[in-house]
Amino acid sequence: MLRHRAAGAAGTDAGRGARAAREPSAKAERERHTLMPLLLSAPGAQLPTAQGRLWGAVHAVTYYADHLRLAGRGGRPDSAWFGQARLLKQAAWDEARAVLDGRARFSA
Repeated sequence: MLRHRAAGAAGTDAGRGARAAREPSAKAERERHTLMPLLLSAPGAQLPTAQGRLWGAVHAVTYYADHLRLAGRGGRPDSAWFGQARLLKQAAWDEARAVLDGRARFSA
């Protein structure tokens, strides 16, 4: 979805080297392949305010994090509010802000 990660964004590790910074992990690639169709199919994705827009990308990540990522597992509200899902949604919001501030590019 958003391929650029702003400098200093959460989850970066300078010790991994330049190659690791350029290539997403296998897990990140799997999540990206799950997220991309949600740009078109998540509830509300067909609304004019979301379709092909940055808000639609943020919404797709939120839908994935809250409803699909931990489907069938207990503790979903805890994750959505305090855990990994919250961190994923915050990263999507931070990326959106970076796009709006001109520090990153968006391509749907």
